[in-house]
Amino acid sequence: MKHQLIISEGDGSALTSILEKYPDAPVFLVTGRESFTKTGIENQLIPLLANRSWTRFFDFSVNPKLEEVLKGVALYRKNQCKIMIAIGGGSVIDTAKAISVFVSNPGVKPEWLMQHPEQIKSVKIPLVAIPTTSGSGSEATHFAVLYSQNKKYSIAHKELLPNHTILNAALTYSMSPTLTASTGLDALCQAIESYWSVHATKESKSYALKALHFILPHLVEAVHKPTDDNRKSMQLGAYWAGSAINISKTTAPHAFSYYLTTHHGIPHGHAVALWMPVFLEINKSKIDSTLSDVLTKYLSANYIQGFKNLVREVKLESDLKKVIDSNNIDFDEMVASVNTERLKNNPVAIQTRGIKQILSI
Repeated sequence: MKHQLIISEGDGSALTSILEKYPDAPVFLVTGRESFTKTGIENQLIPLLANRSWTRFFDFSVNPKLEEVLKGVALYRKNQCKIMIAIGGGSVIDTAKAISVFVSNPGVKPEWLMQHPEQIKSVKIPLVAIPTTSGSGSEATHFAVLYSQNKKYSIAHKELLPNHTILNAALTYSMSPTLTASTGLDALCQAIESYWSVHATKESKSYALKALHFILPHLVEAVHKPTDDNRKSMQLGAYWAGSAINISKTTAPHAFSYYLTTHHGIPHGHAVALWMPVFLEINKSKIDSTLSDVLTKYLSANYIQGFKNLVREVKLESDLKKVIDSNNIDFDEMVASVNTERLKNNPVAIQTRGIKQILSI
């Protein structure tokens, strides 16, 4: 499907031109519970919808659950909506994607489609993605993540890539320093993982490198001294990191991170960043000079330690072993929960013993 990226200055003209392509179509808004107002997008958007029917849905968790998504499906159908606008972070955009899958495939149990995404026939709903965070990259991918019974599922279909993505850095101004740090680290890890993924291509590597050059010089300042320029850089970095994993998918750090988020409430980007130094060490034989040079330029010659220092600079814990100990995490249980599909993308086979040695467990 054709994907359109629009860089907006926030005057509403970009969305207006998109809506003109779908005259009179009832709109389904999927938004954050609070960010819709805090970012200022509510005051910009509602007047644009004055002459058409619209419905807003925001009744879902940060890690959206299947039963919550199904509420959105029912509301979409009840109001006979025809186009979807997702305004928020990765969870918001993922929720919109999941709703579009279930609405577009009636007669098939959602539980079945969630577990067997290859059975998705099509995704027919036009989707406009407007991110208000800079991290998940969902605005640039054909994936959607949702949870059922504390288990993560990733739905993938080529038609889940948003038809239109509007980037407006002003919408990220309301992010707290902690959220800026966590989402920024998520995008940074995506870019690194995409580059070394076994499914990396010349195209995905170019996107990953572009993301690194946007993120690494600006993340710390975006957390502590946010400006329009570094917010724009972080938003573009997140978009290109998303574009990279849209081709290559993520690898071991993401696979190991989900347990920390699902069972111990550690924000996703922080959880991935806790694991990244472990796999910078494990995967070092697969880190070529191009990636090594970029990491060295922005972090240090010892870029593993440099990465840990970066995490500390944005005021997050960088010591995975300390997190494991302080949360009384059962290491073997955590390893047993790992998403094995993502591990297949890692360039080096993973052995539990090697991880334990690195962490001194």
